[in-house]
Amino acid sequence: EMATPLAVALTPGVTAPPELTTDDVVTPVVFVGHLGRPPSIRFCQDGSCPPMFLVDRVAWAGGLGLPRTSSVLPALLDRWPPLGAGARDRLAAAAHQPRDTVLLETLVDPVTLARIDPDAAARVARDAPAADRIWYRRALGADPGTDPLAWLAIDDTTGTVIASGTVDS
Repeated sequence: EMATPLAVALTPGVTAPPELTTDDVVTPVVFVGHLGRPPSIRFCQDGSCPPMFLVDRVAWAGGLGLPRTSSVLPALLDRWPPLGAGARDRLAAAAHQPRDTVLLETLVDPVTLARIDPDAAARVARDAPAADRIWYRRALGADPGTDPLAWLAIDDTTGTVIASGTVDS
């Protein structure tokens, strides 16, 4: 019996090589991600949203290992430079979040955060309603088999951790 294919979607903010943005090129890849619900209703048909593989990081593509990168919402390029990577790593370590297994890190506004992770956006809106430039980070724990996928939100303007939690699939 053949298994039903699993739909795959890149989580908003995930950086990917150009070969993965077209259907014309077949490229072997290694994704790191999790099973969950689609980030957008456009994947749903007839009101049902089957689980899919949500890509948190493209780790390898076409024979090349890809280093961890951060993405920035283009609308937020107006005030540069943002909070640096070293400062974000120190804040994450102080908040007891894993830092060596970061899967996704992106600078977003509250609207985009709500598309990426509605639960994180709700916490940020409650705990830091003035935050308009938010570093959102997802990371694996020491044991990915048992530790939940963790997220952390850092206010780019104030340089403070404003919320954290786990991703519930």
